[in-house]
Amino acid sequence: KKLMAQPPPPNFTAKTCTKSTNSVSEERMWTKSVLIVSSHYFPYAEWMVDTKREYKKILLTSAEVVAEMSPGDKKSYYSVFGFEAFATNSLIEYTANKLHKEHNFSHVVCLAEEDMIRCANLRQKFGIPSSSDGEQQSILSTLLFRDKVLMKEKVAANGIKVPHFAPVENALDLLEFIDTHGFPVVVKPRKGYGSVNTAVIKNKENLEFFLSSSLISSCDAPIEMMVESFVTGQMYHVDGFVYEGQARIIWPSAYVNTVVDFDQNSFLAAYALKPDNSLCRRIQEHVNTVCRSLHSVEGPASYPFHAECWLTPEDEIVFCEIGSRTGGGDISTTMNVLFGVTLRKMHVQFQIGAKIDYELLESTWEQSKPIVDYSVGWIYIYPQIGKISLPSLCEQPYCLSYEAFAKNGTVYEARKSCADAVCACVVKGETEEEVVQNLHKINEWFSSQCTWEAL
Repeated sequence: KKLMAQPPPPNFTAKTCTKSTNSVSEERMWTKSVLIVSSHYFPYAEWMVDTKREYKKILLTSAEVVAEMSPGDKKSYYSVFGFEAFATNSLIEYTANKLHKEHNFSHVVCLAEEDMIRCANLRQKFGIPSSSDGEQQSILSTLLFRDKVLMKEKVAANGIKVPHFAPVENALDLLEFIDTHGFPVVVKPRKGYGSVNTAVIKNKENLEFFLSSSLISSCDAPIEMMVESFVTGQMYHVDGFVYEGQARIIWPSAYVNTVVDFDQNSFLAAYALKPDNSLCRRIQEHVNTVCRSLHSVEGPASYPFHAECWLTPEDEIVFCEIGSRTGGGDISTTMNVLFGVTLRKMHVQFQIGAKIDYELLESTWEQSKPIVDYSVGWIYIYPQIGKISLPSLCEQPYCLSYEAFAKNGTVYEARKSCADAVCACVVKGETEEEVVQNLHKINEWFSSQCTWEAL
């Protein structure tokens, strides 16, 4: 695609941004002006209720989100802007900069991993301060949680075991790494998410196929990929919350299958470890050390996290990665069942400096235990290729929650990321083993209730 070097023709139309503004009196006494930048829909306005402050809330989101918002949702914001091609549309920064001159934003809020660097850049541009006792995340802190090379360098320097890894800016970097460390290896974007553009290279044939792809084809510009040695072992995700610089909730879950193989599996699932599982404390200590290693003097002081690690056949815990955000899948619902808190809601409230008292956060991570005595697991069920018809409810006795993302008649083709699910469920069981059985049972139930029409 060529950049336009001249004005567009008279019939040129750029559908890039739509705006919805409420008729709110300018004389209203706003305490703070808050810019929200969000690739996805979350009930930000509902979560920002604070009796001590009136927030002027301005939302920049995708055109798809705006199309799905109800009139009531839109009225809860001062104004809403919808953008097409949200991830790559630089009119978002342009619009945010113009709005700041008018509204003087005190906070820039986001929740999704793909929005974090953009928001950190906006905070720096707007002169919004960040510090270890503040709630706004700086560019430095954001990159430590987004750039997997910087992240691994930092945690490795603090004695945490990581795979062999290296940045990849061209094909020769990848070849040199394989010459040194051998197969198999994993190649992925340094700032990637959702296992998008991640490849496992097991042998020479895989390598040659990968090198012929467009992922590593740039010969005159950095491609910002990385490579690491493939780690054999059980993978765990670990979720929790850091409050005032200290991890207060840390809870591990074991994947039933692998995130990187999302395009081959029919579902992705995990189950939370029981407190009496001997691995629970070991993994908690590992992640606590990771959080301490990445804590930045430039903030934030309080944030949720989603980490991943492996337990190898040699009984070693090896660090994979961590993000300063709530985990995907149905992890948010699972953590709500386990601890009675909504991590994303807490994250929004702390980002705007709302002093909300959460009794759970007064405890140490060693003291924080699930409030239920049963085991819990979550599952994301993936689409087939075709037009779907699916159940609207699930009344299985072991199912705690069921959410359908698809609508009857939705057409699916190839999956793009591990988040491309048609539904999510949270199940319970008396033991970890029973939860795993119920995860498979709910997948079988869904398959029996769901039909796919060939395209």
